[in-house]
Amino acid sequence: MAQRKSPTSAATVRPRHQGGAQDKDCAPEQNRPWPIMLALVILLILIGAIYGPSVNVPFIFDDIGAIVQNESIASVWPLVGLGKPGPLNPPAETPTSARPLVNLSFAINRAYGGTNPAGYHAVNIVIHCLAALAFYGLLRRALRLPYFEGRFEESADWLALAAAALWSMHPLVTETVIYATQRTESMMALFYLSTLYCSLRYWTTSEPATDRGDNGNAATDQTPHRSGRRLWLVLAGLACLCGMASKEIMVSAPLMVSLFERTFVAGSISAALRRSWPIYLVLTATLLLLAVLNVNRPHSDATGFDFDVSAHQWWLTQSKVFFLYLKLIVWPWPLFIHYEIPYLNSFAEAWPYVVSLVLLGIATFVLLWRNRPLGYLATWVFAILSPTFVIPIITEIAAERRMYLALVAPCVLFVVGGYQLLCKLVAKYRTQVKVPPARLPVVVSGSVVTALLLIFCVLDVKRLVAYENEMGLWLEVLEAQPNSSMAHHNVAAILEKNGYEDAAAEHYRAAIASDPSSSHAHYQLGELLNRQGKFDEAASHFAAAIRVMPARFVTAKLHNNLGVALYSAGRNEEAIAAFNAALAADPNDWLTHRNLATALFKAAKYADCVDALQTALRLNPQALELYNELAKSYRKLNEPSKATAALQQGLEQARTAGDAENVNRFNAALEAHK
Repeated sequence: MAQRKSPTSAATVRPRHQGGAQDKDCAPEQNRPWPIMLALVILLILIGAIYGPSVNVPFIFDDIGAIVQNESIASVWPLVGLGKPGPLNPPAETPTSARPLVNLSFAINRAYGGTNPAGYHAVNIVIHCLAALAFYGLLRRALRLPYFEGRFEESADWLALAAAALWSMHPLVTETVIYATQRTESMMALFYLSTLYCSLRYWTTSEPATDRGDNGNAATDQTPHRSGRRLWLVLAGLACLCGMASKEIMVSAPLMVSLFERTFVAGSISAALRRSWPIYLVLTATLLLLAVLNVNRPHSDATGFDFDVSAHQWWLTQSKVFFLYLKLIVWPWPLFIHYEIPYLNSFAEAWPYVVSLVLLGIATFVLLWRNRPLGYLATWVFAILSPTFVIPIITEIAAERRMYLALVAPCVLFVVGGYQLLCKLVAKYRTQVKVPPARLPVVVSGSVVTALLLIFCVLDVKRLVAYENEMGLWLEVLEAQPNSSMAHHNVAAILEKNGYEDAAAEHYRAAIASDPSSSHAHYQLGELLNRQGKFDEAASHFAAAIRVMPARFVTAKLHNNLGVALYSAGRNEEAIAAFNAALAADPNDWLTHRNLATALFKAAKYADCVDALQTALRLNPQALELYNELAKSYRKLNEPSKATAALQQGLEQARTAGDAENVNRFNAALEAHK
């Protein structure tokens, strides 16, 4: 991209075009309706033609928890929920945790279309269209800023369209668009781009057009559009607030807005703050919402440094992941639903990636310090990716969707930078070309962009077809990454769901062999083996899940399941210890008290069994089967009168409940007891 040598006066001086053309304001060019309508039509046709046929792909992976099993989206109202979570109060440890606006959008989808995937995919496609239009609008106005001295006055519309089209059709964005749960990413990107667009309108509307006299003082030729200024200020704040309620990556938006003004409008941070302090006050205030939403670590089951991965392992590995992303920008195939990348444990393993990344970082800082467009674009990529680079997400070392918004910068660099390079080459060799020099860059650039769009469309269709079969998605991963624990785990879950339990068990075992710390694989395999009656093996996997899982994530349910497997295997003393551990985590679970009573009865600890049953009945008096078990325990203690009293209590509860079958059963038991 071209740049001014000195941007410090860009906010107040209208450019003088090359060749001695007179000064002119670029606003009339920006307000022409036909380029905008043409861009709208082209983007809608491209996106609709490629993604429209895929609206019926099924829900996959995280979609089940975020949509199908998400009780908070069962109804739109009340928004927060009374007695149960509402749309603006999504459950923790789910993809919509701390992302209430996305959760609300799912609730609206569900209100009108139930759990039919088509509606959710259709909305995702619409959001993608809107994000592409926001990208187009932002770039076409940015290219007409005085910073560029009119170089893109005539080409801004089609350059912006080309960049937006390439971005919207790039195969890397397919996951975000067609994977319903990744609406978190696309909504955040839409609001991120909208925040920057509204901020740009604020800057260009709030400053009156000025000329400089011989003395260098600015002279105003019109009054500021104050009402327009306030409007764009409010819209920028709302867009940023909505982004904060969509996904945490929005945290960098205020920074990138300020760097945009510094680079292309004001020339320095101090000047930007003097000119636009109200907008920075508003945008910074939106960070409070993000802080409130994340204060309780709603994604803590998969993020943070309290897992097996250390900080240095994660950061070293992410240096390698960065170059994987760069490769996928240039050569976006093959693509996978999951990337299994071994951790780099030392600098000796990671130094080629670390050194290269540090050099890129230094170059980015220097270019940004000098107010170069390339510096801003590189900073954009770093800013978008930095949250996932810094904070471990152990279930996903790399993910295509993380490049959804970051990909904006490479598309701008390729289209605008490539066009500017062609212009320079044509100017240098103008006597050696037959095509008129003014048209050659347009012809070459247009041809290259068109060819790339055709290639992208073919790859998009091929990739979208893969989403029609979730098993196929995970088998793709296994074919390329045979040791992927996540892929084995998900293949096992699909096989188990379809009744192929033996095959599922083998894939669970393969997942554990690839990653012995996979607590979820241990747990799922334990449940499957429990159903198959392989209690000793089930118990070993439940115990392993407890051992490898961070202590704060170990639930009462997990201890309870371990106890059931142990007493089913005849290991009663160990079962009693497991149930006591479960009750330490949740003392009000009547079912665990009942299970403890069962283990105590088998261990011939009848007095303790009575205590456990009485506690269970206090918590759930309607559990009629417990009265029979209590009577049996009293008989073992040779206390027939108490056994009779227990049966009488059960009979009364059955009569109150109108349960004729249990009334007869208790009457028969009382007769037999006499």
